[in-house]
Amino acid sequence: MRKVVSTSVRFILHCCIGCVGFCSIAFGQQSSTNLAEAYLQLPVGARAVGLAGAYTAIANEPIAIFYNPAGLAFLPNRPQLSLMASPQEFGRVHSAFAYGQSINEEFGIGAGLIHYWNGSFLERNVLGTPLRELSSEQYAISIGGTWRSGDFAVGATGKYLINTLRGTGSKGTAFTMDLGAKADIADLFSVGIAAQNLFGAMTWNNTSVSERLPYSLRAGIATEFSLEKETYTVRKNVRGETETIELPSESYIALTLDAVLTQYDHTPIVVLGAEYTPIQLFSVRGGMNVLGEQGGATKVFPLTRWGGGISLTPPINSLPFKFQIDYSIANDIVATGSIDHFISLIVDI
Repeated sequence: MRKVVSTSVRFILHCCIGCVGFCSIAFGQQSSTNLAEAYLQLPVGARAVGLAGAYTAIANEPIAIFYNPAGLAFLPNRPQLSLMASPQEFGRVHSAFAYGQSINEEFGIGAGLIHYWNGSFLERNVLGTPLRELSSEQYAISIGGTWRSGDFAVGATGKYLINTLRGTGSKGTAFTMDLGAKADIADLFSVGIAAQNLFGAMTWNNTSVSERLPYSLRAGIATEFSLEKETYTVRKNVRGETETIELPSESYIALTLDAVLTQYDHTPIVVLGAEYTPIQLFSVRGGMNVLGEQGGATKVFPLTRWGGGISLTPPINSLPFKFQIDYSIANDIVATGSIDHFISLIVDI
Protein backbone atom coordinates (compact mmCIF):
# COMPACT_ATOMS: atom_id res chain seq x y z
CA MET A 1 0.00 0.00 0.00
CA ARG A 2 1.12 3.54 -0.63
CA LYS A 3 2.74 5.30 2.27
CA VAL A 4 1.73 8.75 1.04
CA VAL A 5 -1.87 9.62 1.78
CA SER A 6 -3.47 11.75 -0.93
CA THR A 7 -5.67 14.76 -0.26
CA SER A 8 -8.77 12.72 -1.13
CA VAL A 9 -7.81 9.97 1.28
CA ARG A 10 -7.14 12.50 4.02
CA PHE A 11 -10.57 13.99 3.48
CA ILE A 12 -12.22 10.56 3.77
CA LEU A 13 -10.21 9.75 6.90
CA HIS A 14 -11.08 13.02 8.61
CA CYS A 15 -14.76 12.62 7.78
CA CYS A 16 -14.79 9.05 9.09
CA ILE A 17 -12.96 9.74 12.33
CA GLY A 18 -14.99 12.88 12.93
CA CYS A 19 -18.28 11.05 12.45
CA VAL A 20 -17.28 8.17 14.69
CA GLY A 21 -15.66 10.33 17.32
CA PHE A 22 -18.60 12.64 17.78
CA CYS A 23 -21.18 9.86 17.37
CA SER A 24 -23.16 11.91 14.91
CA ILE A 25 -24.12 8.85 12.94
CA ALA A 26 -26.72 6.29 13.91
CA PHE A 27 -27.38 2.73 12.92
CA GLY A 28 -30.89 1.90 11.62
CA GLN A 29 -32.74 0.95 14.79
CA GLN A 30 -36.22 0.15 16.04
CA SER A 31 -37.60 3.60 15.37
CA SER A 32 -36.58 3.20 11.72
CA THR A 33 -38.85 0.19 11.22
CA ASN A 34 -41.82 2.55 10.95
CA LEU A 35 -40.33 4.34 7.93
CA ALA A 36 -40.95 3.67 4.24
CA GLU A 37 -39.17 0.52 2.99
CA ALA A 38 -37.70 -0.10 6.44
CA TYR A 39 -36.26 -3.47 5.33
CA LEU A 40 -33.49 -1.47 3.65
CA GLN A 41 -32.20 -0.64 7.16
CA LEU A 42 -31.66 -4.32 8.04
CA PRO A 43 -28.20 -5.94 7.85
CA VAL A 44 -27.59 -8.16 4.81
CA GLY A 45 -25.15 -11.08 4.62
CA ALA A 46 -24.42 -13.48 7.46
CA ARG A 47 -20.88 -12.19 8.03
CA ALA A 48 -22.02 -8.57 8.29
CA VAL A 49 -24.93 -9.65 10.51
CA GLY A 50 -22.45 -11.41 12.82
CA LEU A 51 -20.60 -8.11 13.14
CA ALA A 52 -23.92 -6.39 14.02
CA GLY A 53 -23.69 -4.49 10.73
CA ALA A 54 -20.24 -2.95 11.31
CA TYR A 55 -19.17 -3.54 7.73
CA THR A 56 -18.72 -0.18 5.98
CA ALA A 57 -14.91 -0.13 6.17
CA ILE A 58 -14.49 -3.88 5.53
CA ALA A 59 -16.81 -4.34 2.50
CA ASN A 60 -14.60 -7.01 0.88
CA GLU A 61 -17.28 -9.43 -0.35
CA PRO A 62 -20.03 -9.10 -3.01
CA ILE A 63 -22.44 -7.84 -0.32
CA ALA A 64 -20.37 -4.65 -0.36
CA ILE A 65 -22.93 -3.42 -2.87
CA PHE A 66 -25.46 -3.23 -0.01
CA TYR A 67 -23.13 -1.35 2.38
CA ASN A 68 -20.44 0.54 0.51
CA PRO A 69 -20.21 0.13 -3.28
CA ALA A 70 -16.59 1.33 -3.23
CA GLY A 71 -15.62 -2.06 -1.79
CA LEU A 72 -16.35 -3.74 -5.15
CA ALA A 73 -13.04 -2.42 -6.54
CA PHE A 74 -11.09 -4.38 -3.90
CA LEU A 75 -12.58 -7.77 -4.89
CA PRO A 76 -10.55 -10.31 -6.90
CA ASN A 77 -10.42 -10.11 -10.69
CA ARG A 78 -12.89 -13.00 -11.01
CA PRO A 79 -16.60 -13.41 -10.23
CA GLN A 80 -17.74 -13.82 -6.66
CA LEU A 81 -21.31 -14.73 -5.71
CA SER A 82 -23.10 -14.46 -2.37
CA LEU A 83 -26.44 -16.01 -1.36
CA MET A 84 -28.22 -15.32 1.94
CA ALA A 85 -31.40 -16.72 3.49
CA SER A 86 -33.04 -15.92 6.84
CA PRO A 87 -36.46 -17.36 7.80
CA GLN A 88 -37.96 -15.23 10.58
CA GLU A 89 -40.89 -15.04 12.96
CA PHE A 90 -44.44 -14.30 11.66
CA GLY A 91 -43.69 -16.05 8.37
CA ARG A 92 -41.19 -13.42 7.22
CA VAL A 93 -38.25 -14.36 4.99
CA HIS A 94 -35.24 -12.13 4.35
CA SER A 95 -33.03 -13.22 1.44
CA ALA A 96 -30.39 -11.67 -0.79
CA PHE A 97 -28.14 -12.37 -3.76
CA ALA A 98 -25.03 -10.43 -4.77
CA TYR A 99 -22.39 -10.60 -7.49
CA GLY A 100 -19.16 -8.62 -7.59
CA GLN A 101 -15.64 -8.49 -9.02
CA SER A 102 -12.93 -6.10 -10.12
CA ILE A 103 -12.45 -6.09 -13.87
CA ASN A 104 -8.99 -4.49 -13.81
CA GLU A 105 -6.85 -2.42 -11.44
CA GLU A 106 -9.17 0.58 -11.72
CA PHE A 107 -12.75 -0.65 -12.02
CA GLY A 108 -15.10 -2.98 -10.19
CA ILE A 109 -18.71 -3.94 -10.86
CA GLY A 110 -21.51 -5.62 -8.96
CA ALA A 111 -25.21 -6.40 -8.82
CA GLY A 112 -27.55 -7.43 -6.04
CA LEU A 113 -31.09 -8.34 -5.12
CA ILE A 114 -32.76 -8.11 -1.71
CA HIS A 115 -36.09 -9.86 -1.23
CA TYR A 116 -38.20 -9.36 1.88
CA TRP A 117 -41.37 -11.44 2.29
CA ASN A 118 -43.51 -10.03 5.07
CA GLY A 119 -45.75 -13.11 5.32
CA SER A 120 -49.51 -13.43 4.86
CA PHE A 121 -52.25 -11.85 6.91
CA LEU A 122 -56.07 -11.85 6.91
CA GLU A 123 -58.00 -8.76 5.94
CA ARG A 124 -61.13 -8.14 8.02
CA ASN A 125 -63.91 -5.59 7.90
CA VAL A 126 -64.95 -3.33 10.78
CA LEU A 127 -67.05 -6.17 12.23
CA GLY A 128 -64.09 -8.53 12.27
CA THR A 129 -65.40 -10.69 9.44
CA PRO A 130 -62.59 -12.29 7.38
CA LEU A 131 -62.53 -10.97 3.82
CA ARG A 132 -59.38 -12.21 2.08
CA GLU A 133 -55.79 -13.20 2.61
CA LEU A 134 -53.15 -10.65 1.68
CA SER A 135 -49.38 -10.76 1.52
CA SER A 136 -46.66 -8.14 1.26
CA GLU A 137 -43.47 -8.56 -0.76
CA GLN A 138 -40.58 -6.17 -1.31
CA TYR A 139 -37.62 -6.16 -3.69
CA ALA A 140 -34.51 -4.02 -4.08
CA ILE A 141 -32.55 -4.50 -7.33
CA SER A 142 -29.06 -2.97 -7.33
CA ILE A 143 -26.41 -2.37 -10.01
CA GLY A 144 -23.13 -0.73 -9.04
CA GLY A 145 -19.73 0.32 -10.29
CA THR A 146 -16.50 1.50 -8.69
CA TRP A 147 -13.40 3.43 -9.71
CA ARG A 148 -10.13 2.82 -7.88
CA SER A 149 -6.80 4.60 -7.73
CA GLY A 150 -4.25 2.73 -5.65
CA ASP A 151 -5.67 2.28 -2.17
CA PHE A 152 -8.60 4.66 -2.65
CA ALA A 153 -11.92 3.93 -4.37
CA VAL A 154 -15.28 5.59 -4.94
CA GLY A 155 -18.45 3.85 -6.08
CA ALA A 156 -22.12 4.31 -6.86
CA THR A 157 -25.13 2.03 -6.93
CA GLY A 158 -28.47 2.55 -8.64
CA LYS A 159 -31.46 0.82 -7.03
CA TYR A 160 -34.96 0.01 -8.22
CA LEU A 161 -37.42 -0.81 -5.45
CA ILE A 162 -40.68 -2.73 -5.79
CA ASN A 163 -43.32 -3.12 -3.08
CA THR A 164 -46.41 -5.23 -3.80
CA LEU A 165 -49.46 -5.94 -1.65
CA ARG A 166 -50.68 -9.14 -3.24
CA GLY A 167 -54.44 -9.50 -3.37
CA THR A 168 -55.16 -5.78 -3.68
CA GLY A 169 -53.48 -4.76 -6.93
CA SER A 170 -51.44 -2.12 -5.08
CA LYS A 171 -47.84 -1.71 -6.21
CA GLY A 172 -45.20 0.84 -5.35
CA THR A 173 -41.92 1.57 -7.12
CA ALA A 174 -38.97 3.86 -6.52
CA PHE A 175 -35.56 4.72 -7.91
CA THR A 176 -32.79 5.59 -5.48
CA MET A 177 -29.01 5.45 -5.25
CA ASP A 178 -26.07 4.85 -2.93
CA LEU A 179 -22.66 6.55 -2.97
CA GLY A 180 -19.55 5.33 -1.17
CA ALA A 181 -15.81 5.70 -0.72
CA LYS A 182 -13.18 3.45 0.81
CA ALA A 183 -9.46 3.80 1.49
CA ASP A 184 -6.69 1.62 2.93
CA ILE A 185 -4.34 3.78 4.96
CA ALA A 186 -0.63 2.90 5.10
CA ASP A 187 -1.15 -0.80 5.89
CA LEU A 188 -2.69 0.21 9.22
CA PHE A 189 -6.46 0.44 8.79
CA SER A 190 -9.30 0.93 6.36
CA VAL A 191 -11.92 3.67 6.38
CA GLY A 192 -15.21 3.89 4.55
CA ILE A 193 -18.15 6.23 4.19
CA ALA A 194 -21.43 5.78 2.33
CA ALA A 195 -24.70 7.58 1.73
CA GLN A 196 -27.65 5.28 1.07
CA ASN A 197 -31.15 5.62 -0.39
CA LEU A 198 -30.61 9.12 -1.74
CA PHE A 199 -33.31 11.10 -3.59
CA GLY A 200 -35.81 8.23 -3.48
CA ALA A 201 -39.60 8.32 -3.12
CA MET A 202 -42.00 5.38 -3.31
CA THR A 203 -44.92 6.06 -5.66
CA TRP A 204 -48.04 3.88 -5.77
CA ASN A 205 -50.23 2.94 -8.71
CA ASN A 206 -53.48 3.69 -6.87
CA THR A 207 -52.67 7.03 -5.26
CA SER A 208 -50.91 10.27 -6.11
CA VAL A 209 -49.21 10.38 -2.71
CA SER A 210 -45.52 9.39 -2.58
CA GLU A 211 -43.47 8.23 0.41
CA ARG A 212 -40.05 9.80 0.77
CA LEU A 213 -37.39 7.17 1.52
CA PRO A 214 -35.25 7.97 4.57
CA TYR A 215 -31.57 8.27 3.70
CA SER A 216 -28.76 6.77 5.75
CA LEU A 217 -25.19 8.01 6.25
CA ARG A 218 -22.56 5.47 7.21
CA ALA A 219 -18.97 5.81 8.42
CA GLY A 220 -16.63 3.06 9.52
CA ILE A 221 -13.06 2.26 10.44
CA ALA A 222 -11.45 -1.19 10.62
CA THR A 223 -8.05 -2.60 11.46
CA GLU A 224 -6.40 -6.00 11.62
CA PHE A 225 -3.81 -7.47 14.02
CA SER A 226 -1.68 -10.37 12.83
CA LEU A 227 -1.15 -13.08 15.43
CA GLU A 228 1.66 -14.85 13.61
CA LYS A 229 4.37 -13.18 11.56
CA GLU A 230 6.35 -14.95 8.87
CA THR A 231 9.14 -13.20 7.00
CA TYR A 232 11.79 -14.05 4.46
CA THR A 233 14.84 -12.18 3.19
CA VAL A 234 15.67 -11.50 -0.43
CA ARG A 235 18.84 -10.07 -1.98
CA LYS A 236 18.64 -7.25 -4.49
CA ASN A 237 20.51 -7.81 -7.73
CA VAL A 238 22.22 -4.47 -8.25
CA ARG A 239 23.94 -3.56 -4.99
CA GLY A 240 23.57 -6.80 -3.09
CA GLU A 241 21.37 -5.29 -0.38
CA THR A 242 18.94 -7.50 1.50
CA GLU A 243 15.28 -6.80 2.10
CA THR A 244 12.95 -8.45 4.61
CA ILE A 245 9.45 -9.18 3.34
CA GLU A 246 6.59 -9.95 5.71
CA LEU A 247 3.96 -12.43 4.53
CA PRO A 248 0.26 -11.95 5.32
CA SER A 249 -0.74 -13.87 8.42
CA GLU A 250 -3.42 -16.57 8.26
CA SER A 251 -4.17 -15.94 11.93
CA TYR A 252 -5.50 -12.51 12.87
CA ILE A 253 -8.00 -10.43 14.81
CA ALA A 254 -10.02 -7.74 13.02
CA LEU A 255 -11.79 -4.88 14.77
CA THR A 256 -14.38 -2.68 13.08
CA LEU A 257 -16.36 0.32 14.29
CA ASP A 258 -19.38 1.65 12.43
CA ALA A 259 -21.72 4.55 12.94
CA VAL A 260 -24.86 5.11 10.88
CA LEU A 261 -27.37 7.95 10.81
CA THR A 262 -30.81 7.14 9.44
CA GLN A 263 -32.97 10.15 8.69
CA TYR A 264 -35.55 10.95 11.40
CA ASP A 265 -33.74 8.90 14.07
CA HIS A 266 -33.08 10.94 17.21
CA THR A 267 -30.48 8.92 19.12
CA PRO A 268 -27.08 8.12 17.62
CA ILE A 269 -25.86 4.55 17.82
CA VAL A 270 -22.35 3.18 17.32
CA VAL A 271 -21.65 -0.49 16.57
CA LEU A 272 -18.44 -2.38 17.42
CA GLY A 273 -17.55 -5.71 15.79
CA ALA A 274 -14.66 -8.16 16.17
CA GLU A 275 -13.57 -11.17 14.11
CA TYR A 276 -11.05 -13.82 15.15
CA THR A 277 -9.48 -16.14 12.57
CA PRO A 278 -7.20 -18.70 14.27
CA ILE A 279 -6.71 -20.63 11.02
CA GLN A 280 -7.51 -19.85 7.40
CA LEU A 281 -10.46 -22.24 7.33
CA PHE A 282 -12.40 -20.91 10.33
CA SER A 283 -13.49 -17.57 11.78
CA VAL A 284 -15.66 -16.52 14.70
CA ARG A 285 -17.14 -13.04 15.13
CA GLY A 286 -19.45 -10.92 17.20
CA GLY A 287 -20.73 -7.38 17.47
CA MET A 288 -23.05 -5.07 19.38
CA ASN A 289 -24.00 -1.44 19.63
CA VAL A 290 -21.94 0.38 22.23
CA LEU A 291 -24.17 3.43 22.18
CA GLY A 292 -27.85 3.68 21.39
CA GLU A 293 -31.40 4.23 22.56
CA GLN A 294 -33.24 2.19 25.14
CA GLY A 295 -36.57 3.16 26.60
CA GLY A 296 -36.40 6.55 24.93
CA ALA A 297 -33.08 7.44 26.54
CA THR A 298 -29.51 7.38 25.27
CA LYS A 299 -27.50 4.61 26.93
CA VAL A 300 -24.10 2.99 26.71
CA PHE A 301 -24.25 -0.71 25.75
CA PRO A 302 -28.03 -0.84 25.37
CA LEU A 303 -27.79 -4.15 23.44
CA THR A 304 -30.64 -3.15 21.16
CA ARG A 305 -28.62 -4.61 18.29
CA TRP A 306 -26.19 -7.51 18.49
CA GLY A 307 -24.98 -10.40 16.38
CA GLY A 308 -22.56 -13.31 16.36
CA GLY A 309 -21.49 -16.03 13.98
CA ILE A 310 -18.88 -18.27 12.37
CA SER A 311 -17.37 -18.90 8.93
CA LEU A 312 -16.16 -22.20 7.47
CA THR A 313 -14.07 -22.58 4.33
CA PRO A 314 -13.94 -26.31 3.50
CA PRO A 315 -10.59 -27.35 1.93
CA ILE A 316 -12.11 -29.26 -1.01
CA ASN A 317 -9.47 -29.08 -3.72
CA SER A 318 -11.38 -31.23 -6.20
CA LEU A 319 -13.92 -28.48 -6.90
CA PRO A 320 -13.27 -25.91 -9.66
CA PHE A 321 -14.20 -23.10 -7.25
CA LYS A 322 -13.77 -22.11 -3.61
CA PHE A 323 -16.65 -21.47 -1.27
CA GLN A 324 -17.30 -20.19 2.23
CA ILE A 325 -20.25 -20.80 4.53
CA ASP A 326 -21.27 -18.12 7.03
CA TYR A 327 -23.79 -18.59 9.82
CA SER A 328 -24.96 -15.90 12.23
CA ILE A 329 -27.64 -15.11 14.76
CA ALA A 330 -28.94 -11.67 15.68
CA ASN A 331 -31.76 -10.07 17.59
CA ASP A 332 -34.94 -9.36 15.62
CA ILE A 333 -35.72 -5.63 15.71
CA VAL A 334 -39.28 -6.28 14.52
CA ALA A 335 -40.25 -9.14 16.85
CA THR A 336 -38.82 -8.03 20.19
CA GLY A 337 -37.23 -10.91 22.08
CA SER A 338 -36.90 -13.07 18.98
CA ILE A 339 -33.64 -14.33 17.48
CA ASP A 340 -33.08 -14.50 13.72
CA HIS A 341 -30.83 -17.00 11.97
CA PHE A 342 -28.83 -16.14 8.84
CA ILE A 343 -26.86 -18.39 6.53
CA SER A 344 -24.78 -17.25 3.55
CA LEU A 345 -22.87 -19.07 0.86
CA ILE A 346 -20.04 -17.21 -0.87
CA VAL A 347 -18.64 -18.76 -4.04
CA ASP A 348 -15.32 -17.68 -5.53
CA ILE A 349 -15.33 -18.83 -9.16
